[in-house]
Amino acid sequence: MASPIEVAVDGSLEFSVYVTSVAKNPEAASGYMGHEEFAGVGNSFMQRFPIDAEGDANTDPTGGSKQLPYHPAAGEAGWALTSCEVVSDR
Repeated sequence: MASPIEVAVDGSLEFSVYVTSVAKNPEAASGYMGHEEFAGVGNSFMQRFPIDAEGDANTDPTGGSKQLPYHPAAGEAGWALTSCEVVSDR
């Protein structure tokens, strides 16, 4: 299921973007415990999050980070952003 991200411009809500759950991609989900950031980078929408290594406290990840570039795809009720690539710094 996709989760909505509210996008605001100058403090007022402009639209919602639906992003595919990290849990749907086993490579991305490995070490995922949240704490992500989203940003527009070039012509992509990126999700970046820390990787929790086994035994890490949720507040002190030591496994590096992953980035997921998202691209638009036709969804159930309009457009959704999907990612088919995982970029890891480890």
